[in-house]
Amino acid sequence: MTLLTLPNLLSLSRVVLAGIIGWALWRDMWVLSLVGFGVAIFTDLIDGRLARARDAVRPYGTLLDHGCDAFFVTLVAAVGAALGLIPVWLPISMASAFVQYALDVKAPLTGGVRASRLGRLNGVAYFVLVGMLLGVRHLWPAGAQWLLFSAWILTLSTLVSMIARAVFTWRVRR
Repeated sequence: MTLLTLPNLLSLSRVVLAGIIGWALWRDMWVLSLVGFGVAIFTDLIDGRLARARDAVRPYGTLLDHGCDAFFVTLVAAVGAALGLIPVWLPISMASAFVQYALDVKAPLTGGVRASRLGRLNGVAYFVLVGMLLGVRHLWPAGAQWLLFSAWILTLSTLVSMIARAVFTWRVRR
């Protein structure tokens, strides 16, 4: 059993890309931001397919994939918050939701509890919001109001998802 499989390395590449894209976002380097984001999306789409094709899906790989996704979107969103483009509560709620998911009933490592439908939707929406953030910062500043509105909706949606998961976990443990 090895952790350094190609799917896991693809997941881990998003940690490096988060730093690169965060720096490029801060410095307003649009080509690097957008190319890096495209690579991150590609690695996210391909890592799970590759793991399934190689019959190498493991709980720790799934947790690693989700963790790298959470780190990626949270770091880039934190830079967006530092730039004043989105509320600071969004990256805080993103990180909190992942920590809750990772700790919840030891679920990710045992294969027990999976993300809720709203949690999975939020996970996709985080990437969409990061794409919007890059677009507003680099290409379309006039979209700042839409970005801010979307960020607040996603923050609320994340909090609702976390409350629902907490209630579910409380009921299961009772």
